[in-house]
Amino acid sequence: MFEEIRIQKRHILNHVPGAGDNEVGLPSVDVIWGETLRRQYGVAAHVNFQTSVYQNVGAGGWIDMLSDMNGYYFRSLYSQSLSNNPTAISRARTKNVKWLMTVATSDFTMSGSEIRQRIQHIAANAADVCVAVEGINEPNNTNDANWADKTVSAQAAIFDEVTSTPALSHVIVIGPSLHATINSAQQDHITLGNKGIQNYFHQAGLHRYSGARAPNYLIDERLGWIATYWDHPPVWVTETGYTNAVNESVGQTPINEGGSDKYAIRNVTEYLARPAVSHVTRYEFLDDPNPAKDDSESNFGLVRTDVVGNTSGWTFKPEYSTMQDFLGTLKDTAGSYAPPPIPLQVTAGANEIDYIVTKTTTGHNFLWVWRPDTTVWNISTLANISVPSIPVTYTTQLGTFQVNVAGAAVKVDLGF
Repeated sequence: MFEEIRIQKRHILNHVPGAGDNEVGLPSVDVIWGETLRRQYGVAAHVNFQTSVYQNVGAGGWIDMLSDMNGYYFRSLYSQSLSNNPTAISRARTKNVKWLMTVATSDFTMSGSEIRQRIQHIAANAADVCVAVEGINEPNNTNDANWADKTVSAQAAIFDEVTSTPALSHVIVIGPSLHATINSAQQDHITLGNKGIQNYFHQAGLHRYSGARAPNYLIDERLGWIATYWDHPPVWVTETGYTNAVNESVGQTPINEGGSDKYAIRNVTEYLARPAVSHVTRYEFLDDPNPAKDDSESNFGLVRTDVVGNTSGWTFKPEYSTMQDFLGTLKDTAGSYAPPPIPLQVTAGANEIDYIVTKTTTGHNFLWVWRPDTTVWNISTLANISVPSIPVTYTTQLGTFQVNVAGAAVKVDLGF
């Protein structure tokens, strides 16, 4: 497995000059291998939605578009009974895209034996494509009085089968991701913890939507539930994102495409700034056709879709292009790399900023800097908020420079 990112926040970068300083008297800052960060971001998709836009899994379809965006993995149900499942496996393999596989349906109709058979099908047909296997999706929102016992039983079957199958020794087992906005959400975490759910996964799953707010909204509270009730496991965020259904009157609070674009990189870095979080999955990759933009569930995507069966009229939202550049800057074909620390100081006066530095084997060091305290969208009036930029000063061995930062993360080529 690749290493997990640990983002350095500005308030822990204060450094007293001393024996550990470099030759130019600047703090020494750790650099993240770009490929490590790229592999920690993925998107949700639905191979099993065979009559929707996700039916387009072959050449020229959405798996190709994800690859063109430099994406590393997608999350979707895996089922050997789906007619397009072999095509999705083949296309993912061809494009070197990985698959986070959910394997148990949310209606609790699958027996332990059926879950094990599905996992053995993965081992025989898609082990090289599979990066992780996940438990039941939002089982606490099923209106089943015995949901907790059934969830633990299914999770135990998943964990035991994956961990006892040599072909899947590289696969991470993720626990069930609970619905986090229903009234019982906290108690549901307690209930599963009391029943021992933490014994049956490598990483916990988490769904967290900010409701058109800044990405860091309530992250720490939800992570706190998992840490407290499930014994402090690593966390794989299996759903987070924004809907652009700006004409929706019910459902999740929408944000326009420009707003979700400004939050795009921050929605990755804010989660990964928390040491417990290992991965972030953007929900979701494709819109459903909805020109009126009045249906929340149809507008979470990074790709606009005009019709179901033909991709020629599909277009990319600004967030797609932003992530394509972000992930492309991070992408590296080397097997491994440990970039050396660099001399760097980043300051912004009294303003709060966070930043990371990344590097690939063939590229420069890149500084990514953002303001965690800024909000770009008014959730009451559904209007843009103009965020005034602030000057951020950075000093390297090449000199002192300045960049302006407003509501979006800013990429800076450090020149070496």
